[in-house]
Amino acid sequence: MGSKISAASVLGSTISTSEIDDGSVTAAKMSKPLLTARVSTQFDKTNETLANVTGLSVVLVAGRTYVISACLFLQIGAGGAQVTLSGTATATAITWEPLVFFQDQTWGGGPLNRATALGSAFTVMISDTNIGESVWIDGTITVNAGGTLTVQYAQNATNVQASSVLVGSTLTVQEL
Repeated sequence: MGSKISAASVLGSTISTSEIDDGSVTAAKMSKPLLTARVSTQFDKTNETLANVTGLSVVLVAGRTYVISACLFLQIGAGGAQVTLSGTATATAITWEPLVFFQDQTWGGGPLNRATALGSAFTVMISDTNIGESVWIDGTITVNAGGTLTVQYAQNATNVQASSVLVGSTLTVQEL
């Protein structure tokens, strides 16, 4: 029989007391993979064509369910911007929603903007130009065919002034 494992070391996992007592707990039962991606170079757009944000992509495995969390720090030019989740993975089920934290410390988005498909663009509109916003995306995905999950970004209306996803923006995905 192996050494005892404390309850604190298995937080977030479904493990019975008997498994802990008899030493049958494996590393796979103790933790699920945490996939993280981060923007390390500012990503600029000056048109309305959605494109993968460099650095914000993870690989998902078929038959698994994941929780999704993204935090996008944006600098938005005139005309607003749009964001979506996309990729080569296909979903049996997906639900995600963006929440926007505006510079004036108010929120937008939420249940009225809930998406149930990859590629459903959400528009971030602003009244002033060249201001910072934060978009938080939360959701879940059950993967049918494995592949990538990525954040896409573009301007909402083409403008010569770039709209940007800033360094430090993140995408975090964890298997349930």
